[in-house]
Amino acid sequence: MKLCFIGPAESTHTQRWLQAFVARGHQVHLATLPGEKANLEGVTLHPLSDGPPKLRFVRWTLGLRRILTEIRPDVLHAHYLTRYGWLAGASGFRPLVVSAWGTDAYIDPQRSRLARLATGWLLRRADHTIADAEDLRQRLVTLGAPSPRLSIAQWGVDTQQFRPDLDTTALRARLNLGPGPIILSTRGLLPNYNQDIILQAMPAVVKAIPQAHLVIKYNTYDPAYRDALLAQSVALGLGSAVQFVTAAAYNEMAAYYALADAFVSIASSDSTPVSLLEAMACGAIPVMSDLPAIREWVTHGQTGFLTPPRDSAALAHVLIQALTAGSWRAQAQTANRQIIEARADHQREMARIEQLYISLAQGHARR
Repeated sequence: MKLCFIGPAESTHTQRWLQAFVARGHQVHLATLPGEKANLEGVTLHPLSDGPPKLRFVRWTLGLRRILTEIRPDVLHAHYLTRYGWLAGASGFRPLVVSAWGTDAYIDPQRSRLARLATGWLLRRADHTIADAEDLRQRLVTLGAPSPRLSIAQWGVDTQQFRPDLDTTALRARLNLGPGPIILSTRGLLPNYNQDIILQAMPAVVKAIPQAHLVIKYNTYDPAYRDALLAQSVALGLGSAVQFVTAAAYNEMAAYYALADAFVSIASSDSTPVSLLEAMACGAIPVMSDLPAIREWVTHGQTGFLTPPRDSAALAHVLIQALTAGSWRAQAQTANRQIIEARADHQREMARIEQLYISLAQGHARR
């Protein structure tokens, strides 16, 4: 098949999705917004040209239409509802698949009446919409997506790469962590992910477990928020108990998760984070925001811990539990690995999407 995607080219999520279909033998194209860069083997990139801000969307739409006329793909798939999805809808191309990522459904449509109307229009226009959680699916229905054209699919985890038995000795030495338990955070340094609350919880954690370390590994960040976090860590006197890490490629992340005793993510708004699934596959005990989509994966006190996003005392309490749970940990780790193998295997999920593409392309050809 000939597949065209439009989405954030620099995102690891987009790249993994595209590379899965290259590996399956399909011809893969990616339309990108100006300034987005990616070097993906087997993927043909089509950058849209920039223009005056007031005419930018029209220019991008016309550019995308030209690309689609040239490529003549079997399916167009937009990742992220706003901007990318709106452009895909405005292109008029069918069959059209759109994937919601979370913020584009939970937060972006609330920014303005126009954003909500445009998102509803897109969801009604799309031939199929994909969510990664039941809670997100229900949110899309409230925004206007027809339920029969909605399905749930995961980005998935490479269960051969992400596993708990990896040798993490070299990584521990490189990070100079010592023998103590490790708490890992891998979300972007953005206010939605509440790393300030994680830092506020750490003095109590270190008091209870003096050798505990927090590793905050990030790629994306808000400069002002990042600088505030660095200053906060110093003001709290956390010293070497907290380490901020930026230089880590995606193929290194499995070792980080396998190294971690606990994985912490306390976003104010979230769907199904791929980082959560990867952490569960590698044996890190999840400590997560108590949100509907997260409860689809984590059972409090059985497979991990749930906590309010902005309560540092509650977070410290469950982090200490996660690091000192003893024999309970082994049972939770086994259960979490089984959950991932059953519900979030990358190859299995991409095979399901491949069948969706084939079905949509065949149905469109018969019209």
